[in-house]
Formats: sequence, structure tokens, C-alpha cells
Amino acid sequence: MTDQAECFSYPSPGPQPEAAAAVASTFKYRAFLSYSHRDTKWAKWLHNALEGLRIDKDLVGRETSFGPVPKTLRPIFRDRDDFSAGHSLTAQTLGALEASQFLIVLCSPHAARSTYVNEEIRHFKALGRTDRVIAVIVDGEPADPERECFPPAARFKLGSDGQLSGEREEPIAADVRPQGDGKQLTLSKVVAGLLGIGLDEVVRRTERARKRRNRIRIGAGGLAAAVVLGAAVGWWGALSVSSQLNNSELLNLARDAADICERGHRSDAAQNAPEARHIALALKCINVMIEGLGRLPPRSRLPQGVLDSFEENLAILRNAEVDRKLTSEQADVLHEADVFIEQFERR
Repeated sequence: MTDQAECFSYPSPGPQPEAAAAVASTFKYRAFLSYSHRDTKWAKWLHNALEGLRIDKDLVGRETSFGPVPKTLRPIFRDRDDFSAGHSLTAQTLGALEASQFLIVLCSPHAARSTYVNEEIRHFKALGRTDRVIAVIVDGEPADPERECFPPAARFKLGSDGQLSGEREEPIAADVRPQGDGKQLTLSKVVAGLLGIGLDEVVRRTERARKRRNRIRIGAGGLAAAVVLGAAVGWWGALSVSSQLNNSELLNLARDAADICERGHRSDAAQNAPEARHIALALKCINVMIEGLGRLPPRSRLPQGVLDSFEENLAILRNAEVDRKLTSEQADVLHEADVFIEQFERR
């Protein structure tokens, strides 16, 4: 099999920046996601990953051959999510294809045999957007008679009549499988293609974001955990206010905070730390969780581990209050937390 990771390329440059910006603004969707319903698992993963992607503020607005870098890749069209009841499936499919700047094709033996996927590719290429097709292999092997992954419309050029010709073309794709590019590199390649920026820059920014997230996963003892959580309050709040964190990322950070709190309390217990340290860490944990969870929309479901951590830290403060070991300010935090969790559970 050809090494898809090395031969992947991006859609070719489009019009000049001014013209590209005007063209980009006419599209309703950044991309149309074409796939066999047998590959729905992969479609959901990629759809969620792309729509949940945070684009760095310093990148937004940069001029590229596809227009200015947008604030978000949303919306990505995925048929079952975007069809409205009472409308023709075919009519909406054609309309969505025409309203999409890019076409992302999940390639597999199922997709290769799908008339539906093949026709979506053919129609999109007939619109003059052949260079806007991004292929992602999820299963199968290119050119394998038994397990071909590319649909015919991806393997053959179109004739002047808009139908498939006998002239072959070699599709180039990212390969999401572990033996190929893997999930993260595949996602980076797709993002680079959709934004019109270099893969190296996407990879570098992704790594920087990973290191930033890890800053709140390093808690060791209770004091170190309190310091990390204290820094996280400002960082978390600033990102949330600027809409740079989606709900999934907020929940992940809540899990990280809960994990740091648990390890901090374990470390303090092992070191027979004074009760004041347990109280200080519990207050910091409560503050961080209120800061982040308060930004979630109504009816958000919290991971059980986060709820357990919140209750455990509340219990530390309640016991300290009974023993008259809280200052008036600390008691105010406890009462605020009691009200918060009660209101959150009712939302």
C-alpha cells in the first residue's frame, strides 16, 4: 500500500485573497461530509472533532487562498443531522453540496460500493471543485480488487459532460488508521486543508494546545495542586469568556481539575498535612469547578467523577464549618457552593 501519510497534499490554491474572501462568504457549510452509513462511527468522530475545534485567535482572519481563516469550522454538513423533516433527501443533498466549500470523503470498501457516496463526489466535482475534495481512508486498501476504498468518482476524472471518463486519477488521502497517519495527524491534515494553511503550522499549534491543557494535569502534592488550580482559574475563565472553549473541552478540564484535587488530597493525607491545607485545597477546588461548570449550558450532564469530587470537597468544608475552623470568607464560599450545586442540578 502507498504511504498515504507522505503523499497527502492539500487542495490547490484558489483565487486571490480578495476574490477568495468573496467566494468563501457565499458558502453555508465549510464542508460536506460524505460517507457510507456503515462508517457512521468514523463520520461522527470527524464531525464532532471538526465542529469542536478551537481556532487560535491570532489565526482568525488571516488571508488564505480560500478566504480569511474563520472563527470556527462550523457548520460541517452531515446528512442525518442536517436534513429537515418533510423535504426531499435528494433535493437537500444537492443543495448542501452546492452550499459547501469543501467535500470530505470517508473512504472504505463500503463507501467504494455506495452509489450515494459516488454520486456526491461526482456532483461536487462537476461543480468545478475537484481541488476541494479531501479524502480520508477509514478502511480498505487503494487498488485492491477485494477491498478497494476509493469510490469510482474519486478514481476517475470527469468528462466534459460531467460524467465519469475512462481517464484515471490517483486520489491522495490521509489515513486515520493506526498503521497510517492515526487520528491526530489525520485531523491535522483535514484542518490544514479546510483552512488553507500548512500542515506544519497546524501540528505545531496542536502540540502547543496539548501542552497548555497539560498544565493543569501536573498536580503532585496538595500545595502544588492548589497553585496549579489557582493558575487554572484565570486561564480557564479567560478562555471561556472569549468563547475559545466548547462544552466538551470545559468538561474535560473539569475532569482534569477533579483528578488534581483527588491526588492533592491523597498526598496531603499521606504526609499528615495540617487540616488547614485540606481546607485551602478544598476551597480552591470548589472555586475552579464553579468557574468552569457555571459556563456550561442548561441540561448539561456532568461526569460522575466531577460530581463526586465536588461533593467530597464540599464535605471537607462542611466538616470544618461544624468544627468552627472556617473564616467568614471561607464559610461564604461554602454557602455559595451549596447554592450552586443545588441550582445546577435543577437546570
